[in-house]
Amino acid sequence: MNQLNNIPDEQIEQALSTIGNNIEETGSINPKDVTQEDAQIFYSFAHQLYQTGEYEKAEPIFRKLCISRPLEARNWMGLAASLQEQAKYDIAVVAWSMVCFMQNDYAKAHFHAAECLVSLNNLDDAQSALNACKEHAKNDESLLNRIEALEESVNSRKLNLQVQD
Repeated sequence: MNQLNNIPDEQIEQALSTIGNNIEETGSINPKDVTQEDAQIFYSFAHQLYQTGEYEKAEPIFRKLCISRPLEARNWMGLAASLQEQAKYDIAVVAWSMVCFMQNDYAKAHFHAAECLVSLNNLDDAQSALNACKEHAKNDESLLNRIEALEESVNSRKLNLQVQD
């Protein structure tokens, strides 16, 4: 869903103009100067970039949103997903951890954290994240199947490490 279509063009232009002036004057976006409306525009824009596969462009916008609105889990989700898609797993797992902290019952955040941990070869922590994911996945058969497949991968990697030792 393209959320930018729901925001009047003049509001987008005004927000971008204000943001542009702020950047010219200070060299960065001051999180205190981001209104809730600006944050919504930023989020919609970053989300659209993410949806079109422009993860590198979405990442800095999500970062600013995490700074200006640190208690909004969706900002952390956007940052985590953008980082994960760029294979920046060490940073992505931190952002996914923030989502898990804010929305502990959101099983997919635990799953994505586990994916990052597997990519980092941190298999014990990956298993812990998968256990938390299973706890909250309940009746989501698709997610439960993905958990099972990732657990098989974790177990296989553990066995390979034992054989190498």
